[in-house]
Amino acid sequence: MKIVIVFHNMSFGGIQRVIAELATGLAAAGHDLEILLTGQAGSTAYELVPSVRVRALGIARPTVGSIDSVAANLTRVIGLRRAIADAKPDVVIAHEWRTNILVVLATRATGRHVVITEHSDPVHSSVPAVWRCLRRLIYPLADRLVSVSHGVDRHFAWLPPGRRMVITNSIPGTWPPPTLAYGDRPNLIVGIGRLVPAKGFDLLIDAFSMCTRTFPDWRLEIWGDGPERQRLQSRITELGVEHRVRLCGVTDRPDEVLGRAALFVLSSRFEGFGNVLVEALAMGTPVVAAACPSGPSEIVRPGVDGLLVQPECADALGRAMMSLLADPAGRATMSTHAVDARERFSGQRFLERWIAIIEAR
Repeated sequence: MKIVIVFHNMSFGGIQRVIAELATGLAAAGHDLEILLTGQAGSTAYELVPSVRVRALGIARPTVGSIDSVAANLTRVIGLRRAIADAKPDVVIAHEWRTNILVVLATRATGRHVVITEHSDPVHSSVPAVWRCLRRLIYPLADRLVSVSHGVDRHFAWLPPGRRMVITNSIPGTWPPPTLAYGDRPNLIVGIGRLVPAKGFDLLIDAFSMCTRTFPDWRLEIWGDGPERQRLQSRITELGVEHRVRLCGVTDRPDEVLGRAALFVLSSRFEGFGNVLVEALAMGTPVVAAACPSGPSEIVRPGVDGLLVQPECADALGRAMMSLLADPAGRATMSTHAVDARERFSGQRFLERWIAIIEAR
């Protein structure tokens, strides 16, 4: 079966990693895969098997004003329609709300089977009002909507249940097993994500500063980059924890980072799913996570492999962190249960559910 996946780029990112896993898995299952990118040609951050073709259409560009925006999006729809017609797919899979809308419009009256996906909590996503209206009007024209969590799915209850499905993301197929025994790990807390307000690293820094007096031999590493870097560095300096907290930049080996951490903390203000939580658990790393409206509470088993706390509350985050830092035996037990994530969120389960959707068209 010929399958086309549409997104805007294949740089580093959670959605891009999921696309790479999906394309690789479907290709291994014998399907013909092509990825269409609305952006310009660029490097593919995630490894793909040679049989998966990537074509950059170069139809995305910045716009100025509403008239220019309408014209640009019309151009994108026309470009996508031509590219999809040229690819002659049996199934088209779109990712992210803007791409979803454009792909549904581009495939109208073509007989293509269209699956759209939602990766973010719609309540907290910065979707302009006109696009929210378009989503409400156009999503019913798609054949199926896939959401990455039940928390995301519940916001689309206005679509028929038979047209919706939840497929949680999986650990990467190449994810190695932990190489460092939990008892041999340093006193290190890790956070990973883009340095943007949504990830709440300001809350994590404040929470960690609460721990420093009682636990002076622990360190915090925050991996990622983004527009909040300078503000976060200023907060680190203001709290006087420069020698205990590092902003480490981007890593292309998150497995190594997570595999040497004694604790992973997700401080997000909101999530759609929380890929990095699954990745941390798969490395046998206990977690403390904000119980966002969608995602973390479907991943973390409180008291078994981690703790959930009130979102947007540095005090609650700090108390939970200190409770685990004070309990090395409890953390070690959590570590043994955390690796269950490899089965709970296995690539095989992820792929089987996607194949079921594709073959049920």
